[in-house]
Amino acid sequence: MPEVKRTSTVDDGEELLIADADGEPEIKLVVDPDTSRVMRTNYLLADDGSLAGDPNGFISVTTGWTDQPPQ
Repeated sequence: MPEVKRTSTVDDGEELLIADADGEPEIKLVVDPDTSRVMRTNYLLADDGSLAGDPNGFISVTTGWTDQPPQ
């Protein structure tokens, strides 16, 4: 994907930058290259479809399996 750039190696993975497109904010991700899991991001998708987050900070992301459907 040409709009995704690797910016640096960090403690828990590779930092990627998804470039601004059509006025959308730049999204930063830290991805574990061994598992392809997103470890941190500066934006998350909110319940109403909007972006929630901070352009200057990171949100820690935890993922896992569940037997419960989303509510």
